[in-house]
Amino acid sequence: MSHELKLVVSIVAKEKSDKVIEAIEKAGAIKSTIMLGRGRSKNNPKLFFGMQIEPMREVIFTLVPKDKAETIFEVVMKEGNLDKPLNGVVFILDLEKVGGIDLSMLE
Repeated sequence: MSHELKLVVSIVAKEKSDKVIEAIEKAGAIKSTIMLGRGRSKNNPKLFFGMQIEPMREVIFTLVPKDKAETIFEVVMKEGNLDKPLNGVVFILDLEKVGGIDLSMLE
């Protein structure tokens, strides 16, 4: 296998993350790294006294072979409802080098 890899970064609502991760794995991703985050935007709803809601998010980093990146992207779009505003974001990054993992696990 060529080790041409992509990093799919998904930022989704915490309550949707388990569903998104399960779908990512079902689509062929072996492992993901998940970090807790929060969203902040001028579009976030306001509460009393002008305070904004900062929704909890999970940031999912999924390292995949180049040929699986588009499939994973589409799965995250669907399962995270990312076609609607304020539900999150997903994007794909090119990687120049990767170290610290056994790349054969991605085959």
